[in-house]
Amino acid sequence: MVTYRVYRHPHGDLTERLREALRDYYARHGRLPGSVVVHKSLVREATEALAALELPRLPVKGVGGCLVPEVWLPMNDQ
Repeated sequence: MVTYRVYRHPHGDLTERLREALRDYYARHGRLPGSVVVHKSLVREATEALAALELPRLPVKGVGGCLVPEVWLPMNDQ
């Protein structure tokens, strides 16, 4: 079973929310996650945001249970 670190940033655009979540995750774990989970309506926007952050190969998964302002990063995926 995968455990996620959930980031809730109600302010800022998705690119900023992803930047902050990935920065914190890297500081805590010393690596990037294997994927990014966002609300299913934000998959395309998240993919574009990761490309803008120069992380285009990080897979994006859409899940209906993930709230719109949340970013989920798997902690035990590797």
